[in-house]
Amino acid sequence: MQTKANGERQIELYLKRSGLDLGTVLLDPATSLSKHYHAVGLPATLLIRADGGLDGAHLGEISKETLLEAISALKKKEQD
Repeated sequence: MQTKANGERQIELYLKRSGLDLGTVLLDPATSLSKHYHAVGLPATLLIRADGGLDGAHLGEISKETLLEAISALKKKEQD
């Protein structure tokens, strides 16, 4: 049986193994955010601006390179 703590730990280990330091990772077990932003598939990576608006979404697996590029582009937009 998978517990919430085990799921969180697996995510932490995956991020660490992948060399990803994302700062904030939001778990959405009830899919509330996915529903709010109309992300109809899982897994879903949602890039949310500081103002709460959706900047972009990626449905399905995402590579480390693609994720880092998307984060970098979002950070650049936020700084401009």
